[in-house]
Amino acid sequence: MWRLSDYKIHGQSHVVYRLAVHMPGEQQIYYRHGQAEQAIQQAQQHHTNLTAWFELNQNYITANQCFYCDIPHHYVFNKTTKWTKRERSTNLITRMYSVSSNQGEKFYLRILLLHVSGAKSFEDLRTVQGHTFPTFKEACTSLRLLQDDTE
Repeated sequence: MWRLSDYKIHGQSHVVYRLAVHMPGEQQIYYRHGQAEQAIQQAQQHHTNLTAWFELNQNYITANQCFYCDIPHHYVFNKTTKWTKRERSTNLITRMYSVSSNQGEKFYLRILLLHVSGAKSFEDLRTVQGHTFPTFKEACTSLRLLQDDTE
């Protein structure tokens, strides 16, 4: 039996950490009317948690064994838009944004993010056994993460 006192502040027992899923160069940016160009330039200088994961894998070999959805358990995405080593543990649930199968390549990108650890770039996600596929779907098929329509 649970008690209300078993929960932390505001009745929450866990922190839900959301992870971005976006195609190359298609990350979301927010701007005020008339400031679109300035926002685009600023976005090019900052990482999303996905692109920062790629950079983390390039710079720290220990991060390469972690899947994208597991990274928040070991690292914290800080204000300077990079992942830094987590100092203390916390009750954490990671949630990658959902993507409909109608969204094509973005859907296959999400599948790869769930099954490939240590990717260093979008291209690296499409690379299977040294062969770089032109699409995320073909990489998923090569890894046997998808079944074809013949079944």
